Amino acid sequence: MSLHRIHAPCFLRLFQVGLPAVDVYCGSRLLASLNKGDCSNYLTVGSGGQMITVRSQDQVLIRKKLQLKKDETYTLLVSNALLLFTDNHTRPPVGKVHVRFLHVASSTVDIFNQSRRLAYQVRHGTVTRYFSLKCGMNTFSNTVTNTLQVLLGPITIPLAAGGVFTVVLGKTGLSVLNDVPSTSCDIFQENFKVERYLGRWNTVAKLPTPFEGGHSSSCYTTVDGKLQVENVCYDRQWNKIKAITGTISSDPSQPAALLIASQPDLFGPNYLVHKTDYMTYAVVGSPNRKSLFILARNKSISGNLYSRLLEFCSDLGYNTSEVVADDRTIKQV
Repeated sequence: MSLHRIHAPCFLRLFQVGLPAVDVYCGSRLLASLNKGDCSNYLTVGSGGQMITVRSQDQVLIRKKLQLKKDETYTLLVSNALLLFTDNHTRPPVGKVHVRFLHVASSTVDIFNQSRRLAYQVRHGTVTRYFSLKCGMNTFSNTVTNTLQVLLGPITIPLAAGGVFTVVLGKTGLSVLNDVPSTSCDIFQENFKVERYLGRWNTVAKLPTPFEGGHSSSCYTTVDGKLQVENVCYDRQWNKIKAITGTISSDPSQPAALLIASQPDLFGPNYLVHKTDYMTYAVVGSPNRKSLFILARNKSISGNLYSRLLEFCSDLGYNTSEVVADDRTIKQV
């Protein structure tokens, strides 16, 4: 179904649970071979009354008319029945995520984030409201309502800052649907110019990582037209200990959201240039807020600048109480 034929479009994605591979029709065929556990991208369909037909090997499994509103976005759960849920892509606060829960197991459950109960008496085939939670690693579980019987979890998953997610709770596990691109709501250096960012950067402060020593630096270059980085670890006397080289690609929609191949992390970009003046400092982090680097072209920065950058990082949702800085890299002016 092409966009130019649709007078009043809306947007529909399909998530399949518990059926063999199916084809889905809305007038003509909307999607072919939707397998169990698959989630489609958002598809453009007409608003108003739309007849949805689900087929498997030419056999009609489900047929239902849905009422769809112009410009709305929806998630359609394709199971033994068709269940339609309205999506909300409202941007979360800085350093937060928006999460809702779609319960597809049979029992009525309470849903927990760590030890905090988020939702009570969630029935099969229903979805909760969106909750504003901290970004990064989140632990979820559910119990049968009014009992201590744990059905699922605890399961810990990373949720990228700025993201809007639907967590599907099944009998034996969970699935995470990314409602909007996680980088679309984060904070980046405006009009980022990668060619100005090239060259050497020294780490003056960071969240602890496995790749660390007394000091570290990164050098960004282009090789055969491709961007790459060499991360070097030094001892306290700036003697080189080890180096790791990785290739870099960028998110076409956001040049400051980079993916470094040597640092596998969350799906999508894992190196976010939040702020830089290209000549003095840069603040680089990750969507899940597990890594953070305050960088400088020289081997030190002023204490006043460092304090401002640390406050900026805190506003982004990073745990700045765990940031490690060498006193020799911070000039007290």
